[in-house]
Amino acid sequence: MARTFRAYFWIGFPRTHFVTKGTYGPLAIGQSKNEIREILEAHEAWPISPVIIDMQILRNPDFVTLNDKFEEEPGVLIWLGSSPVPLRLEFQLGKLSRTWPDYDSKFVNPHSHIEEQNKEYRRLIQLLPLGMERNDALKVLANFNTHLDRSVGNFVVGEQKFRELGWNEWTPKLRKEYEELGISNDGWQFDGMKEVVWYSGILRVFYSRFTLHFSENRLVRIEHLRGAYELP
Repeated sequence: MARTFRAYFWIGFPRTHFVTKGTYGPLAIGQSKNEIREILEAHEAWPISPVIIDMQILRNPDFVTLNDKFEEEPGVLIWLGSSPVPLRLEFQLGKLSRTWPDYDSKFVNPHSHIEEQNKEYRRLIQLLPLGMERNDALKVLANFNTHLDRSVGNFVVGEQKFRELGWNEWTPKLRKEYEELGISNDGWQFDGMKEVVWYSGILRVFYSRFTLHFSENRLVRIEHLRGAYELP
């Protein structure tokens, strides 16, 4: 009896399965985004959420490292010190097209160390005029003279406004925009397709989260987090 319990616990504990060739459930490496979309719609797992395929967070990076990691990223963000709100930089056609937020009066915080960080953000923004070449912007991030630690990462451009909306604010137009954003991204994530889990017939599947990686419009990698038990 104890052995059976341990076996059930082991197979049900959350773990991630990786697939880079062949098939996995109804999905197959090499399928196009349109083919995958049709499959997900049939399994009621659409729409997906766009995610970063290669999430990076670099602490106090130099320009060479930044250029190597983010030379093609449309969205780059930077934290100064322990600030909970990073500065986000968006690029189009190799040029800086947007920086946000602006850390104006609505970001004033009664805690002096937070306001100090906001002042440093405002000073950094002054060094990042719109239209600046990406390389020049990355050099500014790498060489910004501040006593605060710098952490630089990447993000999905365009997703933030949807995160801030309540469900009742999602109009049909916004739902379509969100689907288009997801399709244009090379990282897809969704919950569902629990029937793919091999032990779904004997244990209730608690987790079933897929992350799909695409390259040149084709599926190249499947990551499946699945488990019958919730982590404590």
